[in-house]
Amino acid sequence: MSRTILIGNSHTAALKAAWDDGAGKFPGEEVIFFAAPGLTFRLLRLSGDRVFGLSREAAAADAASRETVERINGRMNIDLTSGDAVVWAGYQWPQHTIAKLLAGFDIDGLREVGAARRLSRPAFDALIDELAADILPGPEWRGWPAPPLAIALKPLPSALITRNRPKSPWATLAKQPEGTPEAFAIFFARLAAMLGEMGIELITPPQAALLPSCLTRAEFSRDSRRLRHDEPHPDTDSTHMNSQYGTLWFEHYFATRRSLSRPEPVALCS
Repeated sequence: MSRTILIGNSHTAALKAAWDDGAGKFPGEEVIFFAAPGLTFRLLRLSGDRVFGLSREAAAADAASRETVERINGRMNIDLTSGDAVVWAGYQWPQHTIAKLLAGFDIDGLREVGAARRLSRPAFDALIDELAADILPGPEWRGWPAPPLAIALKPLPSALITRNRPKSPWATLAKQPEGTPEAFAIFFARLAAMLGEMGIELITPPQAALLPSCLTRAEFSRDSRRLRHDEPHPDTDSTHMNSQYGTLWFEHYFATRRSLSRPEPVALCS
């Protein structure tokens, strides 16, 4: 039996729902969840002996966060060394910033749609490097001897965003997806390389869930539910995914899991 400890924010709700419903699809695998909604998750800390959770001081000072963490997880912290692998899921990344770049600029050799402004390829690459460097985890997450750590990026927005926000950059990319898969692949590759230098694996969103615009297919976000109270998100939510997406994510994760010496292949939208 191989044990994965999966930590994360509200985006883990889709993964937990999928696991609760279909763990039997993955024989020989065990997944232990430790999650909290975004604002509370930001209060969680990793100790020197790799125990992750709400510190005694934080728990004493913030009763609401203590109640949230304990109700969702049944405990205040988790020993990450007790797993065979650790995944930090729902990891925040600058997807919207990249979408704005692509929607607002033609990019030499990458995207030509008649935009009013243009970026050279070296300028685009430099921006991508800066965006990737800005989201790297702190030193306490780097260079673990064992178990291996992987970072799983939060999902790309659902195609429903084009209905809910018709003037957004994503609506532009849905109409003109040229170069979008290649641009996101460049970001994934640069981030994977930077994380790899820290001994961390990158898990990109599952390719099978994505449209050519790199939006997530709408069926994977309908009827998504909240982590905190297991209530449905409003119809206007295009950020959180459902258990169907969670099942696809686990298929992607278990199919591509490997040692840190072998980098995760970069996924393209299709």
